[in-house]
Amino acid sequence: MVRKIEFIENTARKTQGLTGSNVEQFRDNPYRSCARETGQNSNDARLKPHSQDDQHPPVVLEYNLLPIRRSDLPFSEDLTATIRACLEQSRARCEERGKTASKDPEVVFFERALKTISSAEIQVLEIADYNTTGLTGPVRDPYSVFNSLVKADGDNNKQNADSGGSFGIGKNAAFAVSDLQTVIYSTLTEDKVGNPQFGCQARLQLVSHERNRRSYSAEGYWGEPDFYAIDNPAGLPDWMVRKTRGTSVFAVGFRWHEDWALRMALSVITNFLIAVLHGRMEFRIASGAIKINRSTLAGHLGSSELERIAEETGQEEALLRTRDLHNCLTSGAAVCRTLATGPRNGARLHILVSEDLNRPRSVLFVRNGMYITDNLRDFGFPFRSFSGTRPFVAVLEPSSDEPGSEFSELLKRMENPEHDNFSPERIRDDAERKKISMIIRRLNTDIRSEINSAARVTETESTSLDELASLFSGDPRPEDEKRSREKDSEHFEYGVATRPPPKSPPPGRLPGTAGGSGGAGKKSNLKGGTRGEDGGAEPAAMGARGPVKQIPVSEKRCRREVAGSAFTHRIYFTPQASGVAAIRLEASGLTSPESLVVAAVETGKLVKGFLVLELVEGQRHAIGIAFDEHYDGPVEISSFALEDGTTA
Repeated sequence: MVRKIEFIENTARKTQGLTGSNVEQFRDNPYRSCARETGQNSNDARLKPHSQDDQHPPVVLEYNLLPIRRSDLPFSEDLTATIRACLEQSRARCEERGKTASKDPEVVFFERALKTISSAEIQVLEIADYNTTGLTGPVRDPYSVFNSLVKADGDNNKQNADSGGSFGIGKNAAFAVSDLQTVIYSTLTEDKVGNPQFGCQARLQLVSHERNRRSYSAEGYWGEPDFYAIDNPAGLPDWMVRKTRGTSVFAVGFRWHEDWALRMALSVITNFLIAVLHGRMEFRIASGAIKINRSTLAGHLGSSELERIAEETGQEEALLRTRDLHNCLTSGAAVCRTLATGPRNGARLHILVSEDLNRPRSVLFVRNGMYITDNLRDFGFPFRSFSGTRPFVAVLEPSSDEPGSEFSELLKRMENPEHDNFSPERIRDDAERKKISMIIRRLNTDIRSEINSAARVTETESTSLDELASLFSGDPRPEDEKRSREKDSEHFEYGVATRPPPKSPPPGRLPGTAGGSGGAGKKSNLKGGTRGEDGGAEPAAMGARGPVKQIPVSEKRCRREVAGSAFTHRIYFTPQASGVAAIRLEASGLTSPESLVVAAVETGKLVKGFLVLELVEGQRHAIGIAFDEHYDGPVEISSFALEDGTTA
């Protein structure tokens, strides 16, 4: 029998364009969507151990770019003819409607598709999973998992009730990275008695069109005649044949981008961090050039390349959030509580209280190892206001026992197709929806109660920082006070403490006197900036002491400037409160952090090696600095209020 592409006949002559398919919703960020949706499907198909004593193997997912010769794509000629027919019809449609064909998205798509399929070599993205069940069959059963993935629309046949997807539309994400909107599925699984089962079929999602005076819909398949899948690998090219249990998905005519691998790595990390952290999933991208597992996770999170990709694709928030999530789940300082999700406790809440958070005071909801949302706004709980608390991040996830599975299943039923929100309106039964809303209401109360218990601020909490108190001159003389009511620029009154003690001990002495740091008599050859008036190394003058509020800062970064620049480093940070502040810089990564003395700054004022400047809440700062001694290591940035009334 001859294997060929077959399209479903369009007896109603219904018009179907490219924008009418489920592929369209994944076009905004195709690499992110493809990695997220295929990763979720593979996670749901996890292969269970034979016995309780066996170790649960992680799901391994590979994303590899395969350059395939056109002659090795069995249906290349048939696909070329189909694309030509679709292109001609799209042009004719434009002419009938008085549109400019060269600007029509459909015409542009098929012109590009024709160029892609006519090339001697065609790029194919292989997405292959291991330690999974594969697409169980038989392949001729219309209700099998195989046909659910390949053919069904708006339906899924996943075996576990708390699986990642509910709508069966995530599989369309693979089409969004194909310039031909053509995907091949190849699987090797086992039947009920353990015999191997093979299945392979391609699906095309194009536009409704006419060929040989017959009208066809946009949906087409390649395999055995009458739309059946191939169950015998004989005669197939080697690259299409799955040889170990699991599934391979091939996006034919891959939409290549020079950063495709990094973009998919960013999606994997921001979506599956918990699954990777718990050893449930591992990823290999670009033939293993990028490996993401428990041991490499922290390194990827701090990668400047991943940070660049996040900035270019508008995913900075996702990366910062993921860093906080990772800190919460790996920090020994985090607390874990179990919460009620009905008659039993089915949720775990992790809370980390820390000044060093990128997005403080956030609650992150996770399900099935994937981040979903940071709010329950459709229930009336946005989780945006936490007055009277120190900076924290909280992570809520279903527990790993039976009550947790029930809670995960409940969340799944309320999860939207984009997997970024929970809504009670997805529960159709009124009585059940009311019951669930009561469960979520209690959960909201318990979450806030645990956060307040772990992170609330008390009036007795304060810190007395000798090195900051000694930066400034002593109390003004009575005659000076009578002479002027203006504030002494080098004397600040300390307000009521609202922040915890700093995590690092204060340094001992700092060079210079009240005029600023001169770096022990060294002369600066830097252009611009400010230096102390006294270059000596006299002990710091002791002045007023008292509790000092710490102003939390986020998005902290210190970058080495290029040689010959006016400053050696540039620091970046965003304050979470407004007011006059002293910025302390420390050499981090040491057993005991050591303060770094600043010799010159681009803006602000230098006082005894500290940068003093006015902060505005939410305003990003980028300041050139130079230390009094050579230093190339990591830098920790802290900020302390120096004026009564500073808010935090």
